[in-house]
Amino acid sequence: MSGWSPKQYLKFKSQLIPLRRLTGNYRYLLQKLSRCDGRLGRVCLIMILVGLGIPLTNVLLPKLLIWAALLEPPSWALMLGILLAFFAVSMVCNAAHNYYLQHNGVYLTNFGFKLREDIQEISMTMPFAMTEDSATLDRIKLAKTATYQVQSIIETFCRCVSAILLLIGYSVLLMGLHPLLMPLFLVCILLNAASIARYNRRRAERRESIARIDRKKDYLFQTMFDYRFGKDLRLYNMDGIIAGKFIAQKDKKYRLNTLLEKKHTAAQIIEVILEVVCEAAIYLFLLQGFLRHAIQVDDFVLYTGLAASFQIISRGLIVDLGQLFLLSVAIGDYRAFVEADWGQQAGDALCGEACMRASAAESAPAEIRFEGVSFRYPGGERDILQDLSFTIEAGSHVSIVGLNGAGKSTIVKLICRLYPPTGGHIYLDGRDIQTYAWDEYRTKLAAVFQESRLFACSLQENITLADDPDLPRMWEALRAVGMEEKVRALPQGAQSNVLKYLYEDGVEFSGGETQRLCIARAVYREGNLLLLDEPTAALDALAEKEIYESFSQASKGKTTVFISHRLNSNRFCDKVLFLEGGKIAAWGSHEQLLKDYPPYRELYELQAKSYRSKEAVS
Repeated sequence: MSGWSPKQYLKFKSQLIPLRRLTGNYRYLLQKLSRCDGRLGRVCLIMILVGLGIPLTNVLLPKLLIWAALLEPPSWALMLGILLAFFAVSMVCNAAHNYYLQHNGVYLTNFGFKLREDIQEISMTMPFAMTEDSATLDRIKLAKTATYQVQSIIETFCRCVSAILLLIGYSVLLMGLHPLLMPLFLVCILLNAASIARYNRRRAERRESIARIDRKKDYLFQTMFDYRFGKDLRLYNMDGIIAGKFIAQKDKKYRLNTLLEKKHTAAQIIEVILEVVCEAAIYLFLLQGFLRHAIQVDDFVLYTGLAASFQIISRGLIVDLGQLFLLSVAIGDYRAFVEADWGQQAGDALCGEACMRASAAESAPAEIRFEGVSFRYPGGERDILQDLSFTIEAGSHVSIVGLNGAGKSTIVKLICRLYPPTGGHIYLDGRDIQTYAWDEYRTKLAAVFQESRLFACSLQENITLADDPDLPRMWEALRAVGMEEKVRALPQGAQSNVLKYLYEDGVEFSGGETQRLCIARAVYREGNLLLLDEPTAALDALAEKEIYESFSQASKGKTTVFISHRLNSNRFCDKVLFLEGGKIAAWGSHEQLLKDYPPYRELYELQAKSYRSKEAVS
């Protein structure tokens, strides 16, 4: 390389990078494969040997039979022995192939699950903001797609190894026919490979667009079967709209694939032309040798079979190498996702079990302080919160109110560290919350959101989220939200399974009951700081009043932040923070705001009037 110019060297290096990346991706996959299940290596070896045995049998058997038949006198015993030997080889190869079919699918399916476990773990621990980012969702889709291609990856890799070994052997034999054959074959193979490579590069370039379409298509498809949308779909005749959007995405993918297939057709035409050239050349040399008596009948049959097998195997190898490139891209997508520094929700080192137990044991209420906090959602055009500064004293109950879009729920998300502030700092007991280890910090919180959900597990697990729960405390939490009698009346009590996704006997709760149970989960947790982001939105005013009265008792001595659009619930709070346009408009007790802040008083009276009207109608 000393005679190369810098430009030539850089060009050579740029051409090596894809090859280096390809080999690196497969080395990575094979290492994970061997760690997952050592038997997979044995299965792959069997597959490679089968790939060698069957073509060799098909090429050599006619040659040896004709050779034995041309002996003087013909050796019937030898011909029978050859047939028996090749039948034995064929039986062994078929038996090995059946072994592969029976075992490989099981091993590789398990391996695919192992790969998906990494994706699942990252998806559940990455910063919450990432879960709402469309680019991140596309990367998750690409990584998941790679895990479903594991069987294809291993099969293609083994086929390529078998094909390369066979072509090396075939090349040695064909060189005996004429020394020009191999250069001709090599040129044809390289031209064909270049054509296929261009097509595969175009496919790789469009994979992100296809992944985006598939993600949207999958969402629409699932919506058609999700019972949560079932009532609206039927009541408002939404089936046509959803189906139309699904078909639009399907058609978009069809158009992309059609463009790719046009390029593929051109590659296939080039492939056919090159195959005809190679076949014409080999038959010309064979005919010439046969007419000169330089080739016997058995050799003629051998070379004919070799040429045909060489063409088939080389064509398959080119296709498989192109597929290996695409599959390497898929492995690269998987690696890029699982090896990326997503800045897991912890954002720093984990504190460990001892730290978690110590934090959980601390029952002292927490103080929350905002200092100049501003926040803008990723990709947003304006700040949702603007330079907020306030302190929630330890043990106090504070309600955050305001019109829709004022930033109430955003404050809770920031306290929960679902998003970092874009400006300023939030302190918990005088310490910046971003400096806490995540495992330590989350033991201090108990939150309930308006969209909180129950999980498909037992009711006890839903409330306690523990393998060794404190059952008396669980029943106290259920009693605090008025669900104790309901749960005790279930056939299996707190052991009853929830939702029908995993259990035929799964219990379905109403929206209001679901919210009560989610609040019971927060009460059970006994964190230093309780956060309730409109958890009673699905309840009527009277039910909300009952829950807040019970919760006020259960959370006595705990720092509690309420968010509710019903201002009447503020009577249970020590202070009220009224937000307007992302800024603090008023801050004081419920009585003070009624007296001194007209917008708050007007909103309260409007709600009270509406409630009295509904009560009169009832």
